[in-house]
Amino acid sequence: MKMRAFFTAVLLLISGCTPTSKASHSTVCEFGVEELTLTGYCTEYGGDGNDLLYYSGEITGDTAVELYGLITEQYSQTELHGGNHLKCEPYLTLTAPDGTEFTCCYTWDSEEDIVDDLGEPGTAFVGECFLVVGRNLRKFAPMSDDAGKRFSQLITDYLTENYTPSKKKAGTENIVFVERRTNYAWGKTDNVCFIDSCGNLYSFDLSDRTLGSEREFFEALTELYAENEPTLYDICDSERMREILTVDIPEIDLSAEVTERSVGADMGQRTLYAVTGDGRLIMLRSEGDWIRTRNDPAAERLCAFYDMIR
Repeated sequence: MKMRAFFTAVLLLISGCTPTSKASHSTVCEFGVEELTLTGYCTEYGGDGNDLLYYSGEITGDTAVELYGLITEQYSQTELHGGNHLKCEPYLTLTAPDGTEFTCCYTWDSEEDIVDDLGEPGTAFVGECFLVVGRNLRKFAPMSDDAGKRFSQLITDYLTENYTPSKKKAGTENIVFVERRTNYAWGKTDNVCFIDSCGNLYSFDLSDRTLGSEREFFEALTELYAENEPTLYDICDSERMREILTVDIPEIDLSAEVTERSVGADMGQRTLYAVTGDGRLIMLRSEGDWIRTRNDPAAERLCAFYDMIR
């Protein structure tokens, strides 16, 4: 697996799980392939060898069946523990009907410090493993020397043959933070900015649109995201943004109390949201005529991080 495949390096804490525990939906094996939506992701270099092209899309048919069989067979292999976990592309996300997600890839098992031929310090990757990030994080020994190559080939070939690449990772699953500023005191003002999982910032004026619901608002963002380039590139670390998307946001307690109080009039409203992997907006805080606060530690940490990068 080439080093250029490593775009996201995340150090994760290992949690054990019981493969047969259906109450927690802890393994892919608890679902049939027909119940799951398989979404693949890969990155290739463009024709000039410099531009990166991002591919993503649903994988179906015989390719989906073969990938599912490969993944379920991996659960019967020796389970590994310890070490760093480097999630790399190509990878596959399997989504169950209840929203449970499992992200799978073959990656390097751990790393060690070395001294290269010139006497300079460096890092070497040791071994290969199959990584599954879902309700728990688990890793397994590859079932064969060629398993990782076949997994990667299936995803890459399907995506490059069936989908048009993008020079950005546009998609609802990649929007992380959304900040919306509205004021209707003197005319209509509706401005929005959002940050994606690549760490890019997008800014738009929606004042000329009528968006009656949260769903219409988010659909408008999705449309603008797909059709426009970022306002600013790389305002924050993409590895951290991906970790927020896959680890921090799912930790938000949606049942946590939201306190509110009125503090003025005609000041408008400035609201910060986090976005779930399935495209739902979670209000973290709102300031203006009303101050609204989600009393949840994960939400508070995300607000602090957003303030730091903005």
